[in-house]
Amino acid sequence: MLKEYSKQINKVGKERCIDVPLCEQSKTGLEFLGSARKLIIHDLFQCAQSKLKLTNKDSSYRAFGSTNITSDYDLTILGGNSPEIAEIMFNAFIKLFHVNTVWAMDTNIYIGGYFTNYKSNKTLSSKIMLYDSITTKKELFTLSPSTIPTQLIMLKYALLKLYEVKLITSEFFFNGISYTHIRELHENLASALEKNLLTNTQSLSYKDGGHTSYTKHHNDIVSKYQLMFRYGRELYRNYIYENNSIDELKMFELLCKTNYYAIDSYYTHGAINCVVFEIQGNNQFQKNKRCLKNLPAIDYLCTVIENIGDLTNNIQKENIRANKKGLLLKYSKYIYRIYYAMAKLQKLRVIQSSTDFTLLTTRIKKHVLAHRNDSIHNKNIQWGLLQYKDTRTIKQIVSQIANDILPIIFHISLNNTTRASYKKRSTRKITRALQCKTIRKRKHHRKYIKRH
Repeated sequence: MLKEYSKQINKVGKERCIDVPLCEQSKTGLEFLGSARKLIIHDLFQCAQSKLKLTNKDSSYRAFGSTNITSDYDLTILGGNSPEIAEIMFNAFIKLFHVNTVWAMDTNIYIGGYFTNYKSNKTLSSKIMLYDSITTKKELFTLSPSTIPTQLIMLKYALLKLYEVKLITSEFFFNGISYTHIRELHENLASALEKNLLTNTQSLSYKDGGHTSYTKHHNDIVSKYQLMFRYGRELYRNYIYENNSIDELKMFELLCKTNYYAIDSYYTHGAINCVVFEIQGNNQFQKNKRCLKNLPAIDYLCTVIENIGDLTNNIQKENIRANKKGLLLKYSKYIYRIYYAMAKLQKLRVIQSSTDFTLLTTRIKKHVLAHRNDSIHNKNIQWGLLQYKDTRTIKQIVSQIANDILPIIFHISLNNTTRASYKKRSTRKITRALQCKTIRKRKHHRKYIKRH
């Protein structure tokens, strides 16, 4: 039954074309699958919890992002034993149904998104506390590098997205990172995946229409999960939930590797912080007991880079004969995220541009994203905000967006981003007497204005 619904969800796709509505039969099937996958995931989690003898205080899970029936089901396992729980769940599902969770239920299991403060390392200088709509307590935190060496590690992994879609050339050089550095990093990560494929994974075999299928794609998914579990265990045991002083350079390298091998994930925590927690989750942030109005600038920089890479990658995979407006509306979320992060960088005075990205972001949200589930013929959609022109192909439109943004961000120096993100604020306490004095001055000033 799960395999049958797996075919249906792959046919419709998590990012279906806007102008092709679901038929009632498909909608009913996907609604059933949506309920079934939540129940199955919960049962698998409880079994893993029981096997490791853990309580709800030790571990839990949360889903984030879109939860509609045509979207994937992304969930993060929380707690010090997250890698072990996720591994048990993933392997148990394959053992039961002979198909992975990504295929059967469009479900991705993550372990490195965000973390519980319970029993975590108290010495982490990169820790940023989260407040969300579910809890106002300091239960969850994320990570953002606060030194230039750790920021460079995250920046390299973000630039991988541009390397993979060939948006950087052999002459590329940015903040000490060369084209060669990125190419070698990509080769090392690909080599580790290939080596794991050859030594650890087992081919999936199941009967489909009377024929035995051995799927390389399945093995790729399993191998990526295995590497995510491997690096995740080292990250959790030796860094996140280790109470001694640690090397944060190594920690961020492991963190990026864990994200890199996750399915359909951002490679950097910077992009996760901005997109998942700030844009989608509307979270509030606190660092060193001080509320942050904005995330560190390095997070917004990585967000811009990764979303340009993801937007370009998705368009390159699409059929060039597909409806141009449909594709642009379909992937408008990436364009919004790019401009949102650019607006934040502009607000932090890290970039200079004649474009008002804050205004552009507001208009896209109102005149494009608000109609993302509507027909492409909706007259309220302002296509010009997405660089749309009848004479341009979809690839030319996306290329224009990249060509407009990349030259601006490639002028950014990490020295400036660090200063912009961590400016010291006055520690002067505002007493009651000082407040009253300020009020009296304002009243006196208003009386003076009226007289003159």
